[in-house]
Amino acid sequence: MPLKIKQMKSKQLSSSVASESVSDFSSELSLRSGKVPTVTKLEELASAIEQKSSESENQEEVENPEEIHSPLEFKLDLSMIIQKNGKTEEFYNIVLQNYLGKQNKPIEYLFKDENGFDDEERIRFLNWLVEITYAYQMNYSTFFIVCSILDEFQKKTQNISKDNLHLTGVSCIYLASKFNDVIPLRLDQAIDISHNRLGRTKILQRELEIFQCLDHSLNFSNGFLFLTLLLRLYLSKKKDKENDIIEIAYFTLKLCCFDYELQSKYYQSEISAGCLSYAVMLVNSNDQGIVSEHITTSLLHLLKSANVVKDKQIVIVVKHIEGLIDKYFTDIQFKGKIQKLIEYNQTQTELLKSYLQIRNIDQ
Repeated sequence: MPLKIKQMKSKQLSSSVASESVSDFSSELSLRSGKVPTVTKLEELASAIEQKSSESENQEEVENPEEIHSPLEFKLDLSMIIQKNGKTEEFYNIVLQNYLGKQNKPIEYLFKDENGFDDEERIRFLNWLVEITYAYQMNYSTFFIVCSILDEFQKKTQNISKDNLHLTGVSCIYLASKFNDVIPLRLDQAIDISHNRLGRTKILQRELEIFQCLDHSLNFSNGFLFLTLLLRLYLSKKKDKENDIIEIAYFTLKLCCFDYELQSKYYQSEISAGCLSYAVMLVNSNDQGIVSEHITTSLLHLLKSANVVKDKQIVIVVKHIEGLIDKYFTDIQFKGKIQKLIEYNQTQTELLKSYLQIRNIDQ
């Protein structure tokens, strides 16, 4: 059974799992809505994409972005899969196993340096990224794809510095949007995002450099993909409070993106399993913080049978996430660094707080 996800008003469908990826560097480019003429130069290709996007783009401004950008109002990556013959669970598990095998071993990839790309710079960029993805009405999953591109590029090159972070970040956003959004970000919009400090040539050259470094593939085993699959597998059997579980799980995953220690120590599948576990346990706990054995057993069975994470490891990850949630509510300095995340996720914050209060946890 599919998750009950509302239609997004802009009607964008996420496609990070599908094979219909959009690339700037294909000789014959398909933008789902039609064919783009074959071109050879990056400038010409960018112009062709802009023209194609403009033809189908006719959207009104959103007065309050939070109202339409809840995870519940987005089609998830696999929502277009036709549900037939009772083999849905088997299909999702096959996809999950495929992506589990593609994961890279977590490593440290940020180093403290006067001119380097450190943890503080990364948090600052992600906070800004939250605002950009909302302002330009990108798919909910685009945020996670940008994170993946940025981190993977840094892991492979150690090439990001304070001086080029702005250029690299804008190029990652531009590339990720074309890969994942039905109406991708246009080049002139990418220039606007940079406050006109970056020209067309610089963005296109950096984008090409990033794309080539990643072996022309953006189909990462990212946290959003794993969480989507795990949610579908879990909620195919447990429907109680599913909307709250979805909201809290996705918000928790986004918050986890800001935690470099989590990102450098654990596989994306482990972090996603931790977010699902945290959401399920929180939503189903009583006022004493106790969860029924049936819920716990069912959740652990899913994670174990899917080879996502070991019992002891999930306990460690969930404990780390609990600490991060506590930091989100109590650490004033940390809250000051993630103001945009808080601003654009007030609904999720209040939902999370309401469940924490039920467990008699003061925030």
